[in-house]
Amino acid sequence: MMNPIKMRYSQDNKILLFARDYEHNIESLIAQICWLGGMPIVVTLNDLRNSFATTIIKDGNDTTLIGSVSGKRKDFNIREIRSVWSRGFPVEEMPEIATAQNLTYHQWKYYIGYIITQLSGAVWMNSLDAIASTNNRLTQLKVATLCGFKVPDSLVTNRRRDVEEFIAEYGEIIVKQISSGHPRECADRLLFARKIDCANLAIYSSNIASSPSLYQSLVDKEIELRVYFVDGEVYCAGMRISGGDDVDSRSLISKKHYFKFSLDETTISKIRQLTSAMNLRYAAIDMAIDRRGDLVFFEVNHSGQWGYVERETGIPVTQSIASKVVAYAKA
Repeated sequence: MMNPIKMRYSQDNKILLFARDYEHNIESLIAQICWLGGMPIVVTLNDLRNSFATTIIKDGNDTTLIGSVSGKRKDFNIREIRSVWSRGFPVEEMPEIATAQNLTYHQWKYYIGYIITQLSGAVWMNSLDAIASTNNRLTQLKVATLCGFKVPDSLVTNRRRDVEEFIAEYGEIIVKQISSGHPRECADRLLFARKIDCANLAIYSSNIASSPSLYQSLVDKEIELRVYFVDGEVYCAGMRISGGDDVDSRSLISKKHYFKFSLDETTISKIRQLTSAMNLRYAAIDMAIDRRGDLVFFEVNHSGQWGYVERETGIPVTQSIASKVVAYAKA
């Protein structure tokens, strides 16, 4: 249960929160950070529309100030930021080319990119380099294998014949994009994993040659697992499979019902090894226990959602994230 909100924050413990406008967990995270003595500063695309940013470059030095146009929020120097949490870049949806909005998008994109270079003294929950590396699912599978996890048999190709042979060997299979992403970025939900077999291959076949995709053998799940890693702390929720199985944990998540699940120390050690290898302080990891009792790794999300699972199970992900970023700021 969340602690009562009290304004205990300190001006010395500024924490920058990069978030999407529709971030579901931001309010509870802000409350926990304030309770623990941090001062959260939120930057979303909506904030940018109502904010100003000014950089003064003089005598070889630069100073960047950020504040609200209305003056309701006190200006602050970007170098005062002590720690950073990010779940999405504020400028992430590019408008149509050759429009004024497109110019505005790129102006903000490059300016924020420059501002971020001034945050080198802050501790990031996940660095931008780590986020970029984690976005590649092939890198994830390689690292997971090196850490001792079992992964589904996989194929990467843009040749139909190879897909047909893979289906002939495994029957029903899964197709995913190589890059991870957020469903909002694709109106048709192309970023969701989906099943294909001989019966529906013809419907999908026109997409095969256009670009390589990741194809995987279908795992017969007994229990679906959602693991949260927060800078050394490991929490796990399970969901028992009954009837149909959604192959992508992000689809219809609010219709799933999770419970606390205890992992053995060997698995926890592998998770810490995996996140260390990928330089992640926060990760949401999708795994499952199959019908034979084997643990299977699917993928890791550097900024995976946790709010619904936390409400269902009581695992303290929000409190853990808040305590870590406040500790970074106070260090």
